[in-house]
Amino acid sequence: MPRPETGIVRRGLRPYDKHMACIPVMFFSGSGSTALIAELIAGRLAARGHDAPLLSVEQNSDPGLLGACDLAVIGTPTYHNCPAGTLLDWIARWPPGAGPARAFLFATFGLYTGNAPHLLGQALAARGVRTVGHTGFRGPASDSVMMLPAWIGFMFRYERRIARRIDTAAGQIAALAEQPDAPGRLPPRRWYAPLDHVPNRVIARNRFRRRLAPGLRVLPGRWQGEAVDCPRGCWQAGPGGVPVCDPADCDFCLRCVHRSPRRAVIWDAAMQDRPRLDPAFYAARRAEIAAQFPPVDAG
Repeated sequence: MPRPETGIVRRGLRPYDKHMACIPVMFFSGSGSTALIAELIAGRLAARGHDAPLLSVEQNSDPGLLGACDLAVIGTPTYHNCPAGTLLDWIARWPPGAGPARAFLFATFGLYTGNAPHLLGQALAARGVRTVGHTGFRGPASDSVMMLPAWIGFMFRYERRIARRIDTAAGQIAALAEQPDAPGRLPPRRWYAPLDHVPNRVIARNRFRRRLAPGLRVLPGRWQGEAVDCPRGCWQAGPGGVPVCDPADCDFCLRCVHRSPRRAVIWDAAMQDRPRLDPAFYAARRAEIAAQFPPVDAG
């Protein structure tokens, strides 16, 4: 049966086979950018004849799903130059031998990845997983689109030639599936990361935790009884059932802000009518990127 170019494949995992290798694409996504890139990578792998199940760590939390395969793709967003805490927590819970033998990593980011790929590779190495490749994709910045002036439009866009870069990554992953002895390559530390530590990891992160996160709230006039979508369970029912945020464990993914119906979640009154990176936004980006994919070389 033919598979759509960008379709989500959810089939049982099979052991490594060089003619049609099973390459699960596992990811965590906050507002939706990493999920979109993971879906597109899985589609391009499927177009090359590989079984590429698309698996979210929230919906498919059993690491045994990856242990059946030799090679997996693992994707993370970048939060303050680090991988997503939800993804790292999930990896830390793996029992011995539960993960794949090898992994190809990708990170999505608004400006730069910092050491996010390196830290993700280290976490996987601690569980016995060898990183054999990595890449990054610049895309919409879930925090900056809420804080910077609206005229800075590039914060809503993916990098130029994003379709070709996704297709290139899929080609590299497919080639690695046929090279089980390919050497490991831990992503290097970025030279600029120490310079960025104070402005990003200290000032910006502390500013969010001390000044912005405590302001996260629902607008009563827009809230109509829905639960707030949060991967870390920071939102609980408060007085009158109105959701209240406890930001102590907040990862700054801002899913609560971008996916709230009617833009009901804010942290500042000035942002209540700003555009959101919601499912409709990513559906439009998916269509734009898929239309740009080059033909797959049948040879």
